[in-house]
Amino acid sequence: ILADVELIEGLERAKITSNDINAKAIIAKETEAQIAESRKAFIPVATRGALLYFLVDQMWVLDHMYRFSMADFVKIFKKGMDVADKPDP
Repeated sequence: ILADVELIEGLERAKITSNDINAKAIIAKETEAQIAESRKAFIPVATRGALLYFLVDQMWVLDHMYRFSMADFVKIFKKGMDVADKPDP
């Protein structure tokens, strides 16, 4: 087995590749944790945005004139973002 140079070189390449993959997997887990932490900051905005969307979407039940397009919803949402309290740094 020691005389088979191609086999030994192939195993060395496989070991290097394995080490590279393990290092990249560690980096990927760290990145995943950072993304999850960053995502938490947007949960309140997403919750309120979803609530606003479904409230605006269902206003037509009160009266047919309350039908809004997605563009109208985006305008309402942006206006709400503009008047919202700014977070402390």
